[in-house]
Amino acid sequence: MKKQASAEDASKVAPILKDKVVNPRDSGVALVANTIFDESELMRITNSKEFIATLRNKVFTNTKASLYNFNSSIKGFEIAKKEFDALKLADVKTYPSGTIVGKLPNGDIVNLHPGSSVGGAPSLEIQSSLDKTINIKIRY
Repeated sequence: MKKQASAEDASKVAPILKDKVVNPRDSGVALVANTIFDESELMRITNSKEFIATLRNKVFTNTKASLYNFNSSIKGFEIAKKEFDALKLADVKTYPSGTIVGKLPNGDIVNLHPGSSVGGAPSLEIQSSLDKTINIKIRY
């Protein structure tokens, strides 16, 4: 699913030194979601255009098994909650742990975790209705 960036794509996010493109990984610059994945590839994970829109301007960090990890450049629970609320979810429930869960019109489940793991970073997670084994997580 992950694509190798072309030299042209890499040059947009990586410094060019003496006509040589520096590997983005070596430059400290990460490629954002929409330069790593085509929208059609994301649509195989979730056919929710609303959630795909949430991935715009998020940085893809890695894939672990069937979990696709992204980071938001804007940090904190408030922005994660704002993006969760913008999805206009149905059947929203809040659990004692602070996790908030809702359902997208296509059947995908979206969880907002307040940040008890990975250094306390809140996260927005989608559980695909197309393939129950695939999740996408955005850390804020």
